[in-house]
Amino acid sequence: MKMGRFEESIAKYEKALEVDPNFVASYVGISNNQMFLGDTAAARETLATLDDVARTDGERRQARTWAAASYLHEDDYDGALAEIQRRYDIAAETDDRSAMSGDLNLMGDILLRAGRGDQAREKYEASIDMMLASDATDEFKKATERNIVFDLARVALWQGDLEEASILASDYGEAVAEPREGIAESFTW
Repeated sequence: MKMGRFEESIAKYEKALEVDPNFVASYVGISNNQMFLGDTAAARETLATLDDVARTDGERRQARTWAAASYLHEDDYDGALAEIQRRYDIAAETDDRSAMSGDLNLMGDILLRAGRGDQAREKYEASIDMMLASDATDEFKKATERNIVFDLARVALWQGDLEEASILASDYGEAVAEPREGIAESFTW
């Protein structure tokens, strides 16, 4: 695939599927090759097959992630959003609020890229609310709260509000510069 020999790459991934029909990486590899060949419809068919054989929610969510990527490859933001909504719905089945928060954030990123800053802001804010309602650790929740400042700064930039973007960028810089207890001790230098 990296060499641009997409058909050959597909053939190798298909061979791997003959050995293990549940080898998720092969479905993803085939779909990526198909996208690079310009056949996003075939890529989505491959990912639908992955969805059909998926053994876990994680594998089902991965199929939706790459299907969203295929739509983004076509600049079809609504198609991508629909796939991320499907990811969200899978996580909602088990009330996995951390995963749902990540999906809302990803929706915000897609909406921002689509030029829909106000809708992106809504998704980012919903993302932080979902994370705070999750069973994630306090440290993870705090990191998510810091990161929303970055996301909101990007919204302000996209909307041309340089003053707000500058304030948020400064706030974010201060937030990430705070020393976090225990972090430095966990690394071997």
